[in-house]
Amino acid sequence: MINPAVDLTADGAPDADLSFLADFDAQMGGLSQSPFGDEPERSSEPTPEPPVADPADVPKEPEPDQPSDPAAPAKESDAIAPTPLDYTVNGEKKIADWALRVGDEGVVVPPQHIGKLQDLIQRDEWQARQNRELYAQSQKYEALTHKVGDEEFRGVEAFRQLQAEKAMLDASGGAIMAALADPQFVTDLALAYQSGEQAQVETTLARILTQVKREGEYAQFKTLRDASAQETTVARQQETSHVQDAEYQQIVTAIGQALPALTPEDLKVMADYFGPLRDRIFRPATVAEAQQFHIRPGTIIKDPTVMNQWAQDRATLRSQHTNAVAAASKAAQENAARQAPRVAPKPTKRPTAPATPATPGKRFAKDDGSYQAWKNEMQAGRFTGVSDAE
Repeated sequence: MINPAVDLTADGAPDADLSFLADFDAQMGGLSQSPFGDEPERSSEPTPEPPVADPADVPKEPEPDQPSDPAAPAKESDAIAPTPLDYTVNGEKKIADWALRVGDEGVVVPPQHIGKLQDLIQRDEWQARQNRELYAQSQKYEALTHKVGDEEFRGVEAFRQLQAEKAMLDASGGAIMAALADPQFVTDLALAYQSGEQAQVETTLARILTQVKREGEYAQFKTLRDASAQETTVARQQETSHVQDAEYQQIVTAIGQALPALTPEDLKVMADYFGPLRDRIFRPATVAEAQQFHIRPGTIIKDPTVMNQWAQDRATLRSQHTNAVAAASKAAQENAARQAPRVAPKPTKRPTAPATPATPGKRFAKDDGSYQAWKNEMQAGRFTGVSDAE
């Protein structure tokens, strides 16, 4: 950049014209207080250029992310050791041995456990649907009310009280009909009315009324007791069913670990096949088994014998099939190698011996004039009677 106020001429002195232009520009730009004021003395050093600002429309390249600690290397995902996935149910910490947590990267499910993950998802959706249906049904029951005396019952309890009252009325009505059909009771009641003694009439009726009330109350009590027992049985069966579901999955998993030849498809087929036959796997213990395991006869035990037999047979077939496929593949490779066209090696040219110069008077190459040479030549079939030299 040229500063006209300090640019020099060829002889080293300031140029007067350039100095005049500089003064004019300064006065027109308002850089001086007055055009006639004293002009400050100019410095002989060149004026430094102002820094050029970056244009706003030019995007700046973002700086790469730098770790807070430059000495610490970046964390690589390969260096993260996977750990079993843990979860909490009702405050109890549990571990899912079929899934692995890889730091903050996520969760990895090995291929052999994908079937278990699918089963869990299917079961969760099925249970969610069942819960919605049960909730809708329970809302209908909650809308039901029944009042016994001053006490009001709602929902299932109201339904039980209705059943108990019906049983009581049925039993009481039956007892009255049985009394009216009894000739002895009808005769005693008629004689009491004929005698005109009110006490005798009340005594005869009180005996029947006591019997009717007793049978009605017993029917009511029995109905409530049976309903409570039925509810307990259903709850126990549901709990047993959940336990059996978990144990059934454990059986399938254990068989898969014991027989690696089985594929995940084989295990799924086995689980689907024996699902309806669980009464043969979870069955009551016999007397001999009760004595052996020190339990009561009839206690439900786990006996996966039929599943083990099926799995062993399937694993044997799977191994034989794998071996047959490997043998067929090997035979096909060998057959293809045998049928491939072979490239004959090029024959090497043997150096030919220089021809023996013909000797005058010789009839063949090895003719030395002896009888043995002639004999050898004739036995070899090379003697023609004409000299090779001719």
